[in-house]
Parts: sequence; structure tokens; C-alpha cells
Amino acid sequence: MAIAQGEYVTFPDADDWLDPQLHQILMSMVQADDLDAAQCNAVRVARQGENGEALIPLERLRSTDVLTGPDWLDWALSTRRYLHVVWLGVYRSALIQRYNLNFCPGLHHQEIPWTTEFMLNAQRVRYCEQPLYRYTQHDASISNRICTGRSGMRYQRHYLKICRMLEKINQRYQQQVRIYSAVRAQVTREALGVCHAMRREADAGARRTMLNDIWRTGTHLRMLRNARGICRWYQLLLWLGGMLRWDWFSRQKSPARK
Repeated sequence: MAIAQGEYVTFPDADDWLDPQLHQILMSMVQADDLDAAQCNAVRVARQGENGEALIPLERLRSTDVLTGPDWLDWALSTRRYLHVVWLGVYRSALIQRYNLNFCPGLHHQEIPWTTEFMLNAQRVRYCEQPLYRYTQHDASISNRICTGRSGMRYQRHYLKICRMLEKINQRYQQQVRIYSAVRAQVTREALGVCHAMRREADAGARRTMLNDIWRTGTHLRMLRNARGICRWYQLLLWLGGMLRWDWFSRQKSPARK
């Protein structure tokens, strides 16, 4: 961003394919409606040449008129298929510079807090339902990589940091814009992903470290603060109850207690 000169910027991944009309369509949208951002749909494929599947099915979300950034974020997150990926669109450079929106170096999936903060500041956003981007998710993709043991433990710490960042962003902007339930709930959803990874982890030592990380960072309280809906609360209580029981039993069996 320090050397960007265009009025709008975009961030395509090096191993993906773009429809030849992608930028023509998105830039026509931003010029027609003076948008802060325009985003499109995408197709997820394992290799180029496949038909793939739409990232956001049409039955869940169609093209929109001009929305505020918080309104769009609420709509998008409510589909439960929206990914916080910057390659979905074009973004006004002046807005990024005005609010000093930077990516967090070394953080996996740093787009999640970045796009959240961008949209909370955006006044005019539109979405195009056309899948103009082909997202290649192959075996070497970070998002498709299976991490277990110590590498899995380190990987999940990225998500714990993202949860902290999302909650701080929501708190920082809650007096300025409406923070919808779907925006708060994404904190809990990302944290639950760590819980699922811990449950699947076969290495007892790595599982113990993941649980300690959850307690140490206060993620269990963060999940409760941001949960929305009776079903989610019930799910969280089951999770936390199970984690407490496993924590207690594992400590009873530890060599230090024998």
C-alpha cells in the first residue's frame, strides 16, 4: 500500500484464475455508484478446468444495491458461506490510507480482521453475484493443509489471535456504527474452529497445549460474550462442559499426581 498509486486496489492470489471481465465489471460498479468497495462471487476448484462450486450459492445471496459496509458485512456473514478474502473485490485506496488499515505480518488468514475493519468504515459497497474469480484450493493450499501435533497447535494460535483482534475491532467501532449480531457471532465461530481442531487432535500433549491456550487467552469467555442465539449458547455450554471434564480427568492422570 505504501507504493500503490491507483484509486482502487485489489489483491489476487498468485495461483488463482480471474475472469477476463472481472475488473471491468467491478470498476464499472464503483464508477457508477462511487463505491468504497465492490465484491463478486467466486468458484472454488481443486484444479483449473473443473466446474467447481460457487463460494456463495445464489439461493443464499443475490446481487445487491448500494449498502453500507456494516450492512453488507451482516448480509454476507449471515449466509455462512462468506469468506473474508480480499481477492473477492476492489477497494478504495483513500479509505485504506485514511484509517491506516494494514495487514498483520505473519498472521495466517489476516484477511479476516482486515476486511472486517474495512467494511466497518465503508459507506458504499455493492456485491455482484457473478462468479468472476476461480479460487484454487489444492493440497498445498494453507487453508487445505492438515496440521496436527505441534504444527497444528501453532496454527490454531493464529485463530486465537484473530478472535482477540475481531473483538477489539468490534469494541473500537461500536460507538460509531452498528455492530450486527452476525459480526459479533463470527468471533465465537472462529473460536469454535479451534475447539473442533482440539477435539480432532490425536496428540495428547498438543491437545493439552491447545486447551491451555484457550484458558490463558480468555477465549472461553470471549466465545460466551459474543455468542448470539439460544442454540449457540447451548452448544457453547456443552463444549465448555466437555473441556472442563477433559481438563480435570487429564490432570488426574498426569504423572505429577501419581
